[in-house]
Amino acid sequence: SSVSIIARDDNGNQIDTTAKLVVGADGYKSKVRQCLAEKDGKKFQVKKWTSPSSGLQLKALQVPAGFSIKDVDGTMVNTKSNNGIAIRGAKDGPFDFLSLGGLPMKKSVEVRPLNAITRPSHILRSMQTGDKVQEFFETNYPNMQFQKKADGGIVSDEEWERFATADGTIFPQCQYSPGLKVSSTDGESGVVLLGDAAHAFPPDSGQGINAGFQDVAQLDKTLKSNSGNLGSALKEYETVRAPETRGVVRLARFAAPYQYNQPLRMDRIRKKLWMANVIMRLFLNKVTFGIFPKQISMIMNDEDKTYGQIMRRADMGTAVLTGVFASLILKCLLPVIMKRVVGI
Repeated sequence: SSVSIIARDDNGNQIDTTAKLVVGADGYKSKVRQCLAEKDGKKFQVKKWTSPSSGLQLKALQVPAGFSIKDVDGTMVNTKSNNGIAIRGAKDGPFDFLSLGGLPMKKSVEVRPLNAITRPSHILRSMQTGDKVQEFFETNYPNMQFQKKADGGIVSDEEWERFATADGTIFPQCQYSPGLKVSSTDGESGVVLLGDAAHAFPPDSGQGINAGFQDVAQLDKTLKSNSGNLGSALKEYETVRAPETRGVVRLARFAAPYQYNQPLRMDRIRKKLWMANVIMRLFLNKVTFGIFPKQISMIMNDEDKTYGQIMRRADMGTAVLTGVFASLILKCLLPVIMKRVVGI
């Protein structure tokens, strides 16, 4: 048996073919997964959660590598490509605050992207021309050479226009597919999901590529160990990776969703609460000599733990805290309740 595939090329021409194994690695809007959901909606209906960073838009402004920034004393300081960069804007309102970020780059390059991450309500989202964007950046970053190219700026007019009209990247919801494979009854053919087609989330946990590589490595391992039966190999792959898929999506929801410094008041309040949670768990970890678990973003640095193990350890800490707070509330309310009961 084999899998029948109907696809279209870039020109819209239909392509008909067959295959023993179809690997769905076509992103978080996977067409392969959608086809499977039409056959088995319960198994392949994506489960979704909105994280604090879902819906954010990332755009990258290309600037020359080694660009200069004016220091407080007026001197120009050259940046280095292998250093991370965070540049805070002068504007501080809920709809115009913007922080630019540059990730460190190992290789010497001619241009370097500066990432601008915004919510839908940010005024940058409404700017559709390069002139408008350039004017906003020049005003917001007086220590940067963001004036027009003709006036000595480091960014070309074409780049301002490209940035203004680019769609950018929208951070997805945290989502996963409960099912990861289907196979024929004789085990001779099948379809398997991996990467973003199986699990997707915003990039703040830094685990998207890692989880995808783990999918690939596990699929390779199970195909080699079950070379006589494709169906058995895919079943083993799903058995191993499905719990990890659920675990990495839960991790992404809580690990570090507030790192983008969004300016809305609710974002700032929630970030402070998140930081308080991180500090409290770290303190309890220290005073209990490691018995109480750290916050998720710190636990995931342990290379020996799977995503499922990380979340189980984090859940243990949450259960302890919930029990302690519930006991304290009950202790405070019990005298009042007893007094009213006795009074009755």
